[in-house]
Amino acid sequence: MYTDILEKCVKLWNLTRSPKQYEVIVELLGKALKRPVVTRWNSFYDAYEQIVQLKDKVLYMVDKLNIKNSLVTSDFIFLKEYVKCTAPIAKALNRLQGDVTIGYGWLLPTLISTKNDLIDLEKEYLIYCKPVIKVLLSSLDKRFSNYFTVVDQGKVAAVATATHPKFKLKWLHCLDETAQANVMVAIKEAIAASTKSSTTNIFPMEIDNDDFNFGSREAAMMTAQQNLETGAGETEFRRYCQDPKSSLAILLAYPTVKNIFIKSNTLLPSSASVERITGSERDAVAGSSL
Repeated sequence: MYTDILEKCVKLWNLTRSPKQYEVIVELLGKALKRPVVTRWNSFYDAYEQIVQLKDKVLYMVDKLNIKNSLVTSDFIFLKEYVKCTAPIAKALNRLQGDVTIGYGWLLPTLISTKNDLIDLEKEYLIYCKPVIKVLLSSLDKRFSNYFTVVDQGKVAAVATATHPKFKLKWLHCLDETAQANVMVAIKEAIAASTKSSTTNIFPMEIDNDDFNFGSREAAMMTAQQNLETGAGETEFRRYCQDPKSSLAILLAYPTVKNIFIKSNTLLPSSASVERITGSERDAVAGSSL
């Protein structure tokens, strides 16, 4: 089914290559059809999403232009499910690609939130796309195992996230107990290694548009308090976690946390590895009974 519907969509996208057809399509739809770029998976998502949103107009256009073997009403049941199930990945890619102010600390919470969104979708009634979610979850766990278990590069990512005022430890309880312990060890090691050097960096204010899926906020605070000791650095980090403000400017009040933040957030996250997940998802859907 996926392959058949993809071919029908490709047929519509190809119509836009003709200047004459392009004008007719814009007139019938009220806008141009988005054409996906082969090397950018989220451009396919955007193109599918637009077709779903323009369902009635697309069906009218197909009939008006007498396009053979094109989309029919029943195809939109699959398309709507597919767009819904792949939305968490598209959101993650857009988040990691689209904001020049993000740092390495955004990667782990994006992965956790994406996984939680997919788990929530797995509980919903779906006719066609259950296999899509299973493949995406499996691919996330396999590709980012070190991040979810907080070993190797996952430790650096965890420290970068914990010292980012937007996230702090809101996400910690989403991990299993072993991973949580690894996070706290990494934070304590970073605090111990931190110097008292100051910096003159000026941090821009942030708007906390918190659409990350970390579940209970109370659970996050409890997890942080249970795992922190009472040394000077840990005390500062505890106060930082309890601070309700989420702008980068608050780091000026927490010099140890600020130093760790600067060191661990130097690297920018890449969405390339996240995009590779979608290749597995497409192969699985195309090869399944769908």
